[in-house]
Amino acid sequence: MYKIEPRVKFALNWQVTLSDYITGLAWSPSGKILAASSAAGEVIIWRSPTESQALLALSDNAIDCLGFCHDGRFLAAAGQDGQVKIWAYSESGIFTDYRTIDCHTEQPSIWIDRLAWHPSNYLLAFNLGRQVRVWNVEESKIETTLDFEESTVSDLAWSPDGLLLAVGGKNCVKSWDMRDWLQPPKILELGSASVAIAWSKDCNYLASGNQDNSVIITGDIPDPWEMTGFPSKIRQLVWSDRLTRHETPLLAVASANGVAVWIKERNQEVWQCWLLDLHSEMIRAIAFQPNSLLLATTSDDGWFCLWHEAVELTQILKQEVAFCNLAWHPQGDKLAVGSESGEIFIYSK
Repeated sequence: MYKIEPRVKFALNWQVTLSDYITGLAWSPSGKILAASSAAGEVIIWRSPTESQALLALSDNAIDCLGFCHDGRFLAAAGQDGQVKIWAYSESGIFTDYRTIDCHTEQPSIWIDRLAWHPSNYLLAFNLGRQVRVWNVEESKIETTLDFEESTVSDLAWSPDGLLLAVGGKNCVKSWDMRDWLQPPKILELGSASVAIAWSKDCNYLASGNQDNSVIITGDIPDPWEMTGFPSKIRQLVWSDRLTRHETPLLAVASANGVAVWIKERNQEVWQCWLLDLHSEMIRAIAFQPNSLLLATTSDDGWFCLWHEAVELTQILKQEVAFCNLAWHPQGDKLAVGSESGEIFIYSK
């Protein structure tokens, strides 16, 4: 039984509804714009509860991923039709069509469900079957194409310093150095397919959540750490921006209806773990508040929970929906939560 500890509370501020499952949520770096995508092909942005702009209307092709570049100048989205659509922020305060990268003609059955902006420039990486395409948006040209070879790409992530691009797939994670794309990548060997990957903010750790219910972390020792015993495949893993008193970040791992939180003690080679098991159904999204150890978790059970320092339960917010997505505002004073039926709830302090 969890006791709710009284702390700063979040309350529902406003809500909107799209036509289908919310597949993506993203705040602009300034926090002034919220973007959302749906399985019905919609992409919509909001500047306020009453001021919105539809970038893509209903279609037969789902949008599976979207994101803003580092300074908010561009917004990209991609999905089932094999196209990456890019919009640019104009001086008039609206987003206008900038570029459509059509990969469908190149690979007719391609489905793009992962994209990642470089943390400090206008390079956009996205999956393309067994490859990753890196596109220079400002110059409208291909920067490079990386061959994963072993399988289709399951996830990709830039290191926070922008030097490495990690790509996950069958039995390994490969990391390419953008200073010389032609050099062979570093390879983290796995016992099964990588499902999700994440870098710590300080770039000291790279974690892979895997199909065989394990997590592998590579870091400041020659051999990687392996965490096992999860009840099912890893659905998501996230690092805290803020460091703990041990001067290491927290790693939260979602599997089935629980979240395992891991911490590496200072100057030690072992990791300690505790379990957050309040949810009764599958956890769909987890995220740390920016520059904080406050952890948000959402689930099919319609519960949205906040955990102080990823330990103490501080708040439960309930809706009669199955949650599937969440995104913190850059300042951490708001967050958007999406549902499988198309609702988006915006909570604020």
